[in-house]
Amino acid sequence: MTDLDDDARRSRLNGVKLRALVGDRLGRSVDEATEFAPGAALRDGDDAWVLLDQRPEDRLGASLAWALRSGASSIHLIAERGAGTLARRAREFDIPIT
Repeated sequence: MTDLDDDARRSRLNGVKLRALVGDRLGRSVDEATEFAPGAALRDGDDAWVLLDQRPEDRLGASLAWALRSGASSIHLIAERGAGTLARRAREFDIPIT
């Protein structure tokens, strides 16, 4: 198995994980997640949901760029670590980030 296979598998698993987490939070099914390296992202209405997998504290800018390009008016970040750093940095932006 190559690193490319591992990366593709991890990307698919992140998409499934994000979709399950958001669906559980909203109490309904949501659209498929798109690839967002490293992690996954999806849009639900005006909301962007981004799962940050590796080095989440370094991915706020990329998350903002993806959300704004997709037309979102708010962003929900999901990370297993680095949440404090993300929260502090997120306060500097006008777009609502949770």
